[in-house]
Amino acid sequence: MLDEGLELMAGLWSGEVTEFHGQHYNVGPVRFTPTPAQGGAIPVWVGGVLPSTAGMRRAARWDGAVPIRYRDGVLARPAADDIASVRDLVRERRGSVDDFDLVVWAEVADDPAALADQLRPTRRPARPGGSRLPVRPSRTGTNSSSGASGPGRPGTAGPDRPSSDGER
Repeated sequence: MLDEGLELMAGLWSGEVTEFHGQHYNVGPVRFTPTPAQGGAIPVWVGGVLPSTAGMRRAARWDGAVPIRYRDGVLARPAADDIASVRDLVRERRGSVDDFDLVVWAEVADDPAALADQLRPTRRPARPGGSRLPVRPSRTGTNSSSGASGPGRPGTAGPDRPSSDGER
C-alpha cells in the first residue's frame, strides 16, 4: 500500500496528467496543480524499524532513510553500527550514497557533555560530496516522522526507479 501511495504521489507531483490503477488505489486521469516548488519533486524520507531491513530497502528507492530502533518498547537512538548498516545497504542498492539523506533520531540530553564518549565518531567522516546527515533535535519521548523520495521517481527512466514489487 505504501509503495503504491508513493508511486501515485510522485506521478501527481509531476504536474502531468496521471492515471494510476493499482491494488489499493485507482486514480485518474487527473492533473495535480500547482506542482511542488522543488521542481516537480518533493523529497521523500522513508522510515523503518530496525532490525528489519524492509523499510530501508524501500527508502533506498527514494531520497532518504530514517532508521528507527526500539529497546524495551521505547524509542531509542540507533547505534553507529545500525547507521553504517543502513548506509551500506543503500550503497549496495543504489550504487552510491550521493544525494541520499540518512536522518538519525536522537534524544536531546539535559547535559550534552555526558554523552560525549557515546557520540565520538568510530569512523572517518564522509568525504566531500558524500551523503548528507541532517540533524534535527528531538525531545526524549517525542515521536515524529518524515517521508522520502529520490532520483528514480516512478514515471521516470533510470535504474533507480522505484518499483511496485511488493517488497515489504
